[in-house]
Amino acid sequence: MKHAVRAGALPIRLALAAGLALATTTIAPPASAANARVESAAKRALEKAQNDYLAMNYGTGASKLNKALRACGARSCTSETRAALLRDLGTMQFRRGDKAGAVKSWKQAAKLQSNLDLNPAYDAPDVRAAFEDATGIRSQPSGDFTHTPAIEQKANTPLPVYAEGGGDNVVRVVVKYQGAGMSGWKRINLKKLGDGWAGVIPCADVTDGTMRYYIEGLDSSNEAVANSGDRKHPFTVPIRDEISGEAPHLPGKPPPKACGGGGDNDCPPDFPGCSTGGESAGDNGEDNGGGDGGENKDGEDEGKDKDKGASGHPRFWIGASFGMDFMQIPAGNDLCRLDPNTALPANSANLYCTNTDGSDFPTRQTSALNNALVQGQAGNTGGGIERANLRLMFSFDYALNGNWMVGARLGAIFYPYPGQAAITDGRAPGGALGRLYFDARATWVIGDEPLYKAGIAPMVFAGAGVEQFASSIATTATINNPSAPGGTQTGNVNVWRVDGPGFLMAGGGVRWAVTERFALTAAVRLDGAFGDNGFIPTFGPEIGGQVGF
Repeated sequence: MKHAVRAGALPIRLALAAGLALATTTIAPPASAANARVESAAKRALEKAQNDYLAMNYGTGASKLNKALRACGARSCTSETRAALLRDLGTMQFRRGDKAGAVKSWKQAAKLQSNLDLNPAYDAPDVRAAFEDATGIRSQPSGDFTHTPAIEQKANTPLPVYAEGGGDNVVRVVVKYQGAGMSGWKRINLKKLGDGWAGVIPCADVTDGTMRYYIEGLDSSNEAVANSGDRKHPFTVPIRDEISGEAPHLPGKPPPKACGGGGDNDCPPDFPGCSTGGESAGDNGEDNGGGDGGENKDGEDEGKDKDKGASGHPRFWIGASFGMDFMQIPAGNDLCRLDPNTALPANSANLYCTNTDGSDFPTRQTSALNNALVQGQAGNTGGGIERANLRLMFSFDYALNGNWMVGARLGAIFYPYPGQAAITDGRAPGGALGRLYFDARATWVIGDEPLYKAGIAPMVFAGAGVEQFASSIATTATINNPSAPGGTQTGNVNVWRVDGPGFLMAGGGVRWAVTERFALTAAVRLDGAFGDNGFIPTFGPEIGGQVGF
């Protein structure tokens, strides 16, 4: 039996429902306003986590990102923001050593945003390789060349590279690459093939992991005038034990075969990148990007490479530099007095005295002048750091690669020790060695192959050589002279500290490559002179310039 509804009940119920809805609307904040606050907080967390990353506080950064993710939930932040939080969380986990957690976070991020890329603040070769392997998202660079990288390649198999374009000024194209496990970058030269440039990265460097490379175009002066990608944004190709798709190949060429077995396992002799005779593409990545048969038809590039390196960069550097030393001279009294039995300096530091005209003081011809020295007034000094050698040097260096140079310098020193006594006693080199300077040295210019491009880079160096080391300090000496007023005579003398001929040196500074072929240097160097006068340290600045060929 149905219950009847009283006439006034329905309006009352409708009024109650409307009031409840109005109250709920008034009390609860708008959903969109709450989302905006959470979204804003999440973006602040992304920024703050970057500071933690730079300070290597990966755990703290991960905590901030996790907190933001919990606040976002499933709907309180946009999918892009949640993807960014997961992406950066994965980087923090990767740096903490939680590789499995990183892969999980990155995969979740990729599901939320299919075109997601790494945060530029965290981009590094190892992070990018892991990110790309986890997500399958590979961001390839663009540039002056038209180039499509291989989707994948089999390990121990030459990797073909083909590019078109670059501009009319390009006469040479180079691929610089870094395979998995390689600590540095190598290069190959591409050769003309049809309308483009072609070559292969040698199989010895194509190992499991990710191959990274970028393309440079050089003009007739071997200056880089075109590029696609760079070391921070290279092309990437996954290298696997087995590939599922079609093997990559150059236009009109068969896919290269795996190397290592000889015969049929080597790539064909007419394949760009293989050496004459059907050998594999080489192990060192230097100039193995030959054309058909790998031959250099006009011999021009071969001559350039021999002198300028694989990409035409200068190998030989000549220059000039100027240096100055400072030396500590010990304090002492009666520094000019000689041992009456040996005529050697009586002071323990083996300091020598000269007159202001450079002659020995006292003279060694007789003992009369030495005997006339007034006790306690025969050359007193409080010591100090004084200017030592000034030197002008001409240099020759050879660039072994983009970071290391070895070379030698020959030059002259100014204001050497002017006396004869220290030379006669064997405590300072004389003759030609008293004026000449020679060293052999190695220099490490720090950075991303700074010897191959313009820019400023730090450098350190070390070496050894031969030179006279000498420094002096002015003082006075008094002798008994009955004919002088008061019975004594005081004159100006110089106290010298000398050593050599050997020395060791080390130093550091900056190298400013104004262009690829002209550089200026400024450094501070430390020397350790050694000889019959023991080991004496010195220090001082050097400035110079170099021209490359």
